[in-house]
Parts: sequence; structure tokens; C-alpha cells
Amino acid sequence: MIMKMKIIYTAISINLLTLSLIFSLVIFSSIKTSYYTYGPNDNLSLFGIKIDTLIKYICLHIFIIISETSEVFINEIAMPFIDFNIYNPDKKIINDFTRFELNIFANVMYTLNALKKLLMLIVSISQFDIALCKVIYSELTRIFTIHFLLSEKKFKDCKDISELDELIILE
Repeated sequence: MIMKMKIIYTAISINLLTLSLIFSLVIFSSIKTSYYTYGPNDNLSLFGIKIDTLIKYICLHIFIIISETSEVFINEIAMPFIDFNIYNPDKKIINDFTRFELNIFANVMYTLNALKKLLMLIVSISQFDIALCKVIYSELTRIFTIHFLLSEKKFKDCKDISELDELIILE
């Protein structure tokens, strides 16, 4: 239990260090590009549509919110049904799908997700504020998704678990 927590804290620390290094490179960059502009402007164009008015910019953010919300829902709630049936080495008998259904569902979902990621990558690299908002929208959705998934589970008190770990070690 304690070892798992140390690993998680170390991973978080490494992520924070890496992000701070990347952000400091971005902040102190001397190259001025259209990527570092904010809001609607004449240089912002996505899929041939110029995002030069506030209405178009708001519509773009609505599109990103819908896309990121669906992405989180699909990857964290729907895809585990497919992934756990395919990749769980302990599950030898599958009752929920036929082989054909699981094969088709998995390949269709992976292909659609890959295409959607490609299109959202184009959106993300258009401008820094859009990329940052994309991350914020997906993480806000993820907070609610994790809360929903955890509300379905029961937890033992951490003290009880550590006492159990000590008993196992002593034996």
C-alpha cells in the first residue's frame, strides 16, 4: 500500500517537473507565431473556416466541448467493455458479445477514435488558447466521470487496509 502511494507521488512529481519545464520553454520563447495569439483573429482558420468573429469562436468552443465530453465518455465508460473483453488474459469465455461483434465493435471504435484524434490534433495545434481549453474541457468532464464511476464502488478505510498489510507481512 505504501509502496503504491510512493510510486503515484513520484509519477505526479515527474509530470509536474516535466510540465513546468515545457511551460517555461513556451513562456520564454522568443519566437512569435500565430500559435500564441488568443481569441478570434484573421490568422485562425480551421478546416477552411476562418474563425475571425466572436460568434465563430464560441461555436468552435461548443464543438470542442461536445467533442471532448464524448471522447471522455467513450474512452472511460464505453471502451472498457470492449477492452476488458479483449485484453483481459484471465477472461477466457466471453458471454456479452460474439467473436464477430467484438471484432467489429473494437475495430470500428478504434478507427473512429483515431480519426477523431487526428481532427482534434489539427484543432489543438491551431492556437494555444484553444489547445488549453480543449484540455480543460476534457479534464472537467473526467472529474465528473471518475466521480460517477467511484460512486458505484465501496471502499474500506485506509487504516484497515494498512493494518491488514501489516498482518500479512508478519505472517
